Amino acid sequence: MKNSTGVKLHTTACDLLGCKYPIVLAGMGGVSRSELVTAVLQAGGYAFLGMVREPPELMKSEIHKVRSNTSREFGVNIIPAATEPELLNSQIEVCIKEKVASVCLFWDVYPDLIKQLKDEGILVVHQVGSIKDAKEALAAGVHLLIAQGVEAGGHVRGILPLRELLPQILHLTDVPVLAAGGIVDGNDVAEILVSGAGGAVVGTAFLATKESFAHDFHKQRIVNTEQDDTVLTNLFHINWPFGALTRVLPNSVTHTTCTEEFQIDSKKEIIGKNDDDPVYLYSTDSPLRTTTGNVESMAIYSGCGVYRIKKVESAICRLNSMMSEAEIKLTELFGIQGYQSDNVQLYSSPCFSSIEDINESSGSDKKTIIFLEELLSAEYAGARVTLRSMLDIENSSFKEIFRSIYYDEVRWCDMLTNWLYRLGYEPSYKVGEFYMKAINIKDYKKRIDYLNKGQAWVVKKIKGMLTDIDNLALQEDLNDMLINHVANIALTKKSKDVA
Repeated sequence: MKNSTGVKLHTTACDLLGCKYPIVLAGMGGVSRSELVTAVLQAGGYAFLGMVREPPELMKSEIHKVRSNTSREFGVNIIPAATEPELLNSQIEVCIKEKVASVCLFWDVYPDLIKQLKDEGILVVHQVGSIKDAKEALAAGVHLLIAQGVEAGGHVRGILPLRELLPQILHLTDVPVLAAGGIVDGNDVAEILVSGAGGAVVGTAFLATKESFAHDFHKQRIVNTEQDDTVLTNLFHINWPFGALTRVLPNSVTHTTCTEEFQIDSKKEIIGKNDDDPVYLYSTDSPLRTTTGNVESMAIYSGCGVYRIKKVESAICRLNSMMSEAEIKLTELFGIQGYQSDNVQLYSSPCFSSIEDINESSGSDKKTIIFLEELLSAEYAGARVTLRSMLDIENSSFKEIFRSIYYDEVRWCDMLTNWLYRLGYEPSYKVGEFYMKAINIKDYKKRIDYLNKGQAWVVKKIKGMLTDIDNLALQEDLNDMLINHVANIALTKKSKDVA
């Protein structure tokens, strides 16, 4: 795929999650099923399966469906506070046995659960709506936060708009923070990236796609909305902790006043079915493809800004449009040389989409591209390992070792990426098996040893190819990379012995 904007975006959160682009599919219950998750992953984003209160058999099936269509990493979204303990334990067991890359949690913070997932090598993400929740999640050791503004569709945890909440949470921590709430296009993505977020979590805009498991009525309500008239209400309360707010589009029941007595005394009136399960009036269940009955009276979740979503299209088209708009906006703000911050890199444009396409290039360029792609895969794996280790480890000496290597790995990823773009090739950001093998090494001294084996491989690779590089500027960059890796190997060996 050619990129018409001239720039590419990549963030620290992308390194942690293992995705190309800083756009994340929200784990919308019922809606974010395997078809939508696969589409977003194949388009270069990250995605969470929405498995809220789903039975373990369905979870396994959906995980396997995604894996049968892509090798990219993805996560599972569950909500402990809205799930019966026995079912929750079964869900956690599935996540562990299936070795899912990440688990996203929402609502109350469960420190023991977070520790359990981390001990199994699973990346833990927590969505929060307040400083209080953020502090609790950070104290429990999460790897990544999602700051959810009150503009979000579906269940809303806090009361602050995103532009107020995000900077407060960013001020708390060095852990990557994603932003959620009312993000529907690329201008929104650009705004939150400039504000310091590591990426955008998108729900409503992906709900209105062909691959979404939402009911067609729900999708059409979204694209036919002409003004920002969402409703924040506690009306849809069945199946959820008491007093929770949801943001929905208005319908025939949203005018109802929902008092505490109403929530306690309201009788369960069946208004439809989802497969064989009843859907109750005022339930939190939104209408899905498999839902029948009075769908108009169900929860039609939607975030603010919905009026800007004009059509139902494929998820890849929606993600590509968002990326292009974000890139154009950031280029206008910062120029084509790139917006470089602690968490965002902006690169010049590629013109090839895959390694197969480089057959069009000359023999020497083809050899160089393959070589640089191999190096980038190794460096990207190293960056992901060191970033994850830096977030996991408590020993300050080890933390500094990993921090030092991480920033070097990012520097060389940037260098290699820019050279590949100059040669007309879009990097794949593949990491192979190295990343998971390293993460599964619990002893940090042994993990450093394994990391050094990877660095030694890079040294050997560069030495074997350096004299064959015709471009003197590239040769100089590779030589600098070689020297840095040799120095890092020596430094880590010495530091590890005294840590």
